[in-house]
Amino acid sequence: WYKEAILPDYDAHPIRGDGDDGKSDAGAILCAPNAIYTAMAATMYTIRATLSEHEYSLFERLTTDGVTVLKHPFRSGRPQKKRFQLSLVQGELYLYMYLTWKGKHGMQGIELASVDRVASGVDTEVLKRKAKTDKADCYLSLVTADRSLDLCFESSEERDLWASSLTELVRIEKQVRASSLALDSGVVGDRSPKGAVPGIAAATAAAAGDDD
Repeated sequence: WYKEAILPDYDAHPIRGDGDDGKSDAGAILCAPNAIYTAMAATMYTIRATLSEHEYSLFERLTTDGVTVLKHPFRSGRPQKKRFQLSLVQGELYLYMYLTWKGKHGMQGIELASVDRVASGVDTEVLKRKAKTDKADCYLSLVTADRSLDLCFESSEERDLWASSLTELVRIEKQVRASSLALDSGVVGDRSPKGAVPGIAAATAAAAGDDD
C-alpha cells in the first residue's frame, strides 16, 4: 500500500531549477537518479498533451516544491498537514508516478497505477467517521483495493483541480502500464482502446526507437 521509499536520497539530485524561460524544466522534476532521458521525454510528452493548463501547473508544483494538504490518517489519530509531491520512478519506457509524503517511517507513497478511483466528497469509511459537515465539498480520496488516502483542501475549487488532475494522471498511468505490457508481449497494431491517452503511441515509439 504505502510503498516505502523506492525513492533514493535526493541530496545529489536537485529537485528544482529554472530554465531560460524562468519555468521549471525537466531536470527539476523529482525523480530517481537512474531515470533515463527517453523515459523522461515520453512521460512528459504524454502528460503535457493530456493535462489542461491549470492541471499542468499543479503537476509542475507537485514535481518541484510540493503542495501542503491536510491528510486524514487511515486508522486513528488527528489529521495532519503533509507536503505532497509527485515522484517519478524509472520503468521500462516511462517514469511511473507515485504521490509521496513524509510519514513516521520516512518517505511513503501511493503508486498512481494502483488507484481504482479518485472520489470527491465524503465517500470513504474514513471520511464518513471523521469529516466535518461544513467541509464536505473540500474532501478528496484516492481509493485502492483495500485502503484510501483521504485529503482535505482549503476550498472546493482547489479540491476540484486536484480531482481532475489526479483522475487524468491515474488514467495515464494505467494506459502506460497497458502499453508497456503490450510491448513486452509483442502485441502490435493500430487498435487503440476507448479513452486512450493522446500521445502514448507516439511517445512509446520514440522512446523505443532511441537506441543509438
